[in-house]
Amino acid sequence: MKKIIILIAAVMSLGVAYWLISPVFIDRYAVDDSTADIDAAIANALDGTYKDEDIVMTENLKEQLGEEVMPDFLEEMKKIGDVFSDEPAFVEMEHMIRKEETQEGGVEAKEGLPVQETGPALLKSGMFVAVAHDGSGRAHVVDLGGDKGTVLRIEDLDILNGPDLRVVLSSNTGVQSSDELGDYVELGKLRGNKGSQNYALPAGLDIASVKSVIIYCKPFHVVFNTADLY
Repeated sequence: MKKIIILIAAVMSLGVAYWLISPVFIDRYAVDDSTADIDAAIANALDGTYKDEDIVMTENLKEQLGEEVMPDFLEEMKKIGDVFSDEPAFVEMEHMIRKEETQEGGVEAKEGLPVQETGPALLKSGMFVAVAHDGSGRAHVVDLGGDKGTVLRIEDLDILNGPDLRVVLSSNTGVQSSDELGDYVELGKLRGNKGSQNYALPAGLDIASVKSVIIYCKPFHVVFNTADLY
């Protein structure tokens, strides 16, 4: 009887050991396709492309400032944008303005007036770096516009696999351990340690409080990789 108990315990131990160790030697690939909204938001942010409303605004400024003053004004605005465009406060202010415009649009809709729906926007981005293990990849927080919600887009991820890895949004930057997570929101299991994937963010989440994306090993409370967001 004692031998049977020892045998059962040994088999269970081997099973647990396999569950914990085997992922390290197995790569899982995620192939979530991007969407037109995500692509547009990232392209607009990285390439500085203009939308129709930007053209209308420019024409209005020309009328107010005059053709001769307009080039100098645009050059100064570009300098200011280059300095502050990556600042978290600047990005969040732009996000708040978009949300306010959407809410105002809802009031106009009740009165029977046409509503111009806001388009997709890239809110924050960051690059994954090594903490417990080497790794690389990009993280983008994208507002899909209108009532489509907000998603975390992870692109070209290439990290070490591990047991029960989770995707976590943290209120802190420079996270090196579980003690430094601060306030956090878990988005679910990491679907692949390689490739690209999308995760829906909870409705009502305060984007300003989201400072980093963490790849976290839940059983061992180990931070594998982080991407500080700006």
